[in-house]
Amino acid sequence: MDSNLEAIEVWIGKVEGNTADKQLVSTSLPFSWDTRSLDKGVYVIEIKATDTWGEESYSSILVNVVLEAPELYTPKHNSIFFKDQLVLFDWGEVPGATKHKLTISHPLYGEVLSIQITNTQYYVDLSGFANGLYTWKVNAIDSDGVEGLDSEEWTFRKFAITKTLVSPYAINIWP
Repeated sequence: MDSNLEAIEVWIGKVEGNTADKQLVSTSLPFSWDTRSLDKGVYVIEIKATDTWGEESYSSILVNVVLEAPELYTPKHNSIFFKDQLVLFDWGEVPGATKHKLTISHPLYGEVLSIQITNTQYYVDLSGFANGLYTWKVNAIDSDGVEGLDSEEWTFRKFAITKTLVSPYAINIWP
């Protein structure tokens, strides 16, 4: 930290239109700010520093507070499915969410499913999926349609085994 620093002020305010009603939140550094208790929206952080000669400098940054990432429940990370089946995708509630977006991707085919739903569970039929490794993630969406943070990205593998019937008897067709 600069040894010529005489005073510091940290102001924070929520941006509404072209203005922000700022409040002094700290007069010392280091400064930390917990956004979990804030309403979603854009906030401005302004820092005013004064050196020992009375010279002032200003810095500001905009911070967008969005919905948190949901916690994933099932299918568990690295699950393997050996047959075509319905699979339950399940994740935790996010305060303030009105919808969620489930995204399933394959490394070669890209995004194979992206769907917005209003609850925290969704069944996916794997019969239309090729064998291989897939990733899945979820994010919450607020009432304004703003997407929150992505969840962790978990993987699952589809490895459906098809059965081939082979007769133990030779079939001869005589002319």
